[in-house]
Amino acid sequence: MATMSELQADNENIAQQLQEWQQQRYANGENPMDWVAFKAHLKDLGAPDPGDSAPDEFHRWDESMAGGTPDAKS
Repeated sequence: MATMSELQADNENIAQQLQEWQQQRYANGENPMDWVAFKAHLKDLGAPDPGDSAPDEFHRWDESMAGGTPDAKS
């Protein structure tokens, strides 16, 4: 299992991508700690695949997750 520091060697933007994604997921009432969904998000961005196992840092609650704006409902 890679650490966030190791993942940043392949994708220097992963920390920002993770924070923004977690904030949006939290704002939408979705699980901000879903590694499979985050991997899909990175794939959609064209970012490198971070691997099958989430780093320990991914599963740590951080108050910065409580941000973002809920998506508009149609």
